[in-house]
Amino acid sequence: MMASPKASIIVLNWNGKHYLKDCLSSIAEIPREPSFECIMVDNGSTDGSVEYVEKNFKWVRVVRSGENLGYAGGNNLGAREAKGEFLIFLNYDTRVEKNWLSGLLDAFKENRIAAVQSKVLFDNDSSKINTFGTDTHVTGLTVCKHIFKEDKGLEKTEEVSGFSGSSVMIPKRLFFELGGFDDDFFLYLEDTDFGWRATLAGHRILATPKSIIYHKYKLKMNPKIFMYNERNRQVMILKNYSAKSLALLFPSLFLMEIFTHAYALYLGPSFLLAKLSGDFWVLGTLPRISEKRSIAQKLRKISDKKILEKFVFNLPIYRAPWFAKYFELPFNLLFRANYSLAILFS
Repeated sequence: MMASPKASIIVLNWNGKHYLKDCLSSIAEIPREPSFECIMVDNGSTDGSVEYVEKNFKWVRVVRSGENLGYAGGNNLGAREAKGEFLIFLNYDTRVEKNWLSGLLDAFKENRIAAVQSKVLFDNDSSKINTFGTDTHVTGLTVCKHIFKEDKGLEKTEEVSGFSGSSVMIPKRLFFELGGFDDDFFLYLEDTDFGWRATLAGHRILATPKSIIYHKYKLKMNPKIFMYNERNRQVMILKNYSAKSLALLFPSLFLMEIFTHAYALYLGPSFLLAKLSGDFWVLGTLPRISEKRSIAQKLRKISDKKILEKFVFNLPIYRAPWFAKYFELPFNLLFRANYSLAILFS
């Protein structure tokens, strides 16, 4: 009987044939020790991706979902199929360096680590950082940590509040203990939600400079993306904050709803409709959210004070419209005051 691999690399694909050559070829170049398997989960592609991989990358195990399960559902399927001790979720629009896998494993020498993220550089400008962990705002908004900054000085592993799902390693046993990714999220923030639950359970999240990938990142925004981001942000807050914290942070949460609705209106009628459809989805799904909230709160081993200390209160402004700069100072003053109050009484 063959020994189980140390790691299972899960590449989720949906009509990404034009990306797969670079991604899988780079994986083929990494050392065979530590041992690994590579699984491509295909989310119902129609561009010939499966046939291309089966012909050109015979060492990759292809798992067909039969339909588009989204990032959450597709990667959960890959995790169930995986044989390795560690799971690595890797975007198909990336390339990895040769020390990518060993760099991730090295970080697990520390205690109570739930996830380790690679340093992610832009593929078209490798001198700049795409993400080195995630900054999580107290209202659930997220921003790629160090995005657009020069790749200078990040030479030490850092503890971060969240991770990007573009390249992250998680112990398989812990992944399932914490419930995996939330299938209801489908796309966006499922990585932040998982990291939040892991932190609630007393684990840590790291970003390591010893593991590097290059990401063909494109900043995209359309009504569907906007809807998923906003809907999932609300669900994540309702699941993971304590009732006391929700009450204490109500001023910030309400202020953010005013801002995001105004932003949607600025972007156009289709975005406002997307925002409202997400709001109504959350209202209609409250019973299921309540069940998932109970599960998340049972994981709790640390207080929300410890969680909030990892979060940020300044508004992530780099993707905001031009008029946001006029609200940045007053909003951040209000966020900071509410944040300080929540920390004091949590």
